[in-house]
Amino acid sequence: MRKTFRRAVTGVGALALAGGLVLASSGVASAATNVGWEPDSDAIGTITLLDSNGVPITGGSLDAQPFAAYAVASHQGRSGIDSKGQLYAFTPQVGTNPQTWSGDVLSAGTYNPAPSGTPADVSGSGLPFVTGGATDFSFNDYISEFPNTLSTAGYVNLYQLRFYTAGTQAPDTTHYDVLDIQVNPSADTWQVVYPSAANGNYPDATDATTTTVSTTPSSPDTSTTNPESVTIKASVSAASAVPASYTGAIGTVSFFDGSTPVGTPQLVSGNGPYTASVSDSVPNPSSHTFSAKFAPYVGTGLASSNGQTQFQVGPPVPGTTTDLAVTPGQYAGDQNNYVATVTYPADTSCTGSVTFYDGTTPVAGPISPKPGTPNEFDATNTFNAPGSHSITAVFTPSDLTVCGGSTSTASTFSQDANPNGPCSTANGGQCTDVQTITTTVPQGVLIISTPYTAQSPLNLGTMTLDSTGTTFTASHTFGGSATDPTQDIFITDTRSGDLPWTAQAEASNLTDGGSNPGSQISGEDVGLTGLTEVPVTGNGFNGLASNFTTFANPAASPAVGPTDIGTQGLGNAAHDIAQAQQGIGSIGLTGTMTVNAPSSTEAGTFTGTVTFTLVGSLV
Repeated sequence: MRKTFRRAVTGVGALALAGGLVLASSGVASAATNVGWEPDSDAIGTITLLDSNGVPITGGSLDAQPFAAYAVASHQGRSGIDSKGQLYAFTPQVGTNPQTWSGDVLSAGTYNPAPSGTPADVSGSGLPFVTGGATDFSFNDYISEFPNTLSTAGYVNLYQLRFYTAGTQAPDTTHYDVLDIQVNPSADTWQVVYPSAANGNYPDATDATTTTVSTTPSSPDTSTTNPESVTIKASVSAASAVPASYTGAIGTVSFFDGSTPVGTPQLVSGNGPYTASVSDSVPNPSSHTFSAKFAPYVGTGLASSNGQTQFQVGPPVPGTTTDLAVTPGQYAGDQNNYVATVTYPADTSCTGSVTFYDGTTPVAGPISPKPGTPNEFDATNTFNAPGSHSITAVFTPSDLTVCGGSTSTASTFSQDANPNGPCSTANGGQCTDVQTITTTVPQGVLIISTPYTAQSPLNLGTMTLDSTGTTFTASHTFGGSATDPTQDIFITDTRSGDLPWTAQAEASNLTDGGSNPGSQISGEDVGLTGLTEVPVTGNGFNGLASNFTTFANPAASPAVGPTDIGTQGLGNAAHDIAQAQQGIGSIGLTGTMTVNAPSSTEAGTFTGTVTFTLVGSLV
């Protein structure tokens, strides 16, 4: 039960032809920002999906079997009744009770508590769980059985997962835990989209956490034991306190030596404090970077975090000394100059870097040595606000088995506001506050949209019979705004690198819902021609002919029947409508949409779809 999907659909506008012929669009289908049916009134908790190591995951492959190694519910189930759980998938419907949706199982029923040896004791504090198996459905299997073909915002490519509990009684299908995912058929992947930051939950959680890592013994460890045993401990703190009444699983902590896992992921529960540890055995002498990664459970509202520490074991190594010279600027906003000089032990290959701190806050670095002076490290910075500062220089060796680190004596200074600055009375009482602003451009996206919706369609009007008496035809401007490109076919490319793209369109057959020979119009009889640019004011898109090309796709003339397998007009294949060799930016397009129909077509209102696709390459 597999379904084959078309390639690289990154933005889609689905259009309907209706009402004496009417054209409508549902607009762009981009990454879901809301889930149209949530909150589900029957949901009583959330679901956390875990990998085979017991670590929470928020995405994966549509072909994976099982869908997830484990699924954990956040509620305890019915006391004295429930002893097992089962994971289901459901396909949404617009405007109907979720209890009426179609769905199927994704896993066999498995029992609580967790079996002996389960990674990280995934059941947490006695929570219901499901263990996936190699014979379970993949999500592509499920999609082939119950596909989501909706184009309504908040429903596109979305599915609901439910965790049912059962035991001495039948499964409780009216009270369940939920998790909503969005699939990307072209990439064959899925991603959790609900619960989200909108309701204080995962995966877009904004409640930051901090993970700190320490070792026992501490570094440097001068033991002569080989190998040496070391305990790695992680402490996780949350920016906002977890309620004292919370007793469930919070997440897992995974440990690493460099990129190599150490031990198994450790479960942390309750309302804190959260600590986890593992033991490791390391060669003596040796140097290590131990790290820990906190991955939260769904529903905690917590974000993930990482921490690390350096660890060196072996005989004592010769030390270093670091001296610091500071030349501060006279006033806040003036440049400060720092020079750190590191004295290395004789007859060693000691190297490293220097980081400059104001108290505990880094202000410059890590800095490599100044060219030609292997022990001098120079840096500058500016403090925009008046205040006092305590600067230190910290030397970190490249290899802790060769030499030790060192910290300079603190150098303190204060800076006042510049009396001759822009807010001084020396400027005639005028006060000007010059601020520096920054912004980050997110990872690039491709978007294609149209201005039409099912509630506000493009009406092509009533078709007319041509002079030959053999073909009905109707035409209307598609888009048509010469001043607002967002009301036309609107294309945006924010990918870095000024990459190419190709815009395409494909029409389905139109139907009036009947079963007569004349109750369909071929998609080949739908055409889009005369595309012209509608520039975006101030935008840098290069719409010159040497870079940008539009293509005419005239409707079949004479019109063809609905069973024709050709590719005239916009029928039976994705047809190029525009192409840019360097596509960064935005551009609007307006043209003429035409529908022809054989004179044998019966009278009525015909409906069809046109799919607009934006592909991130020249095709």
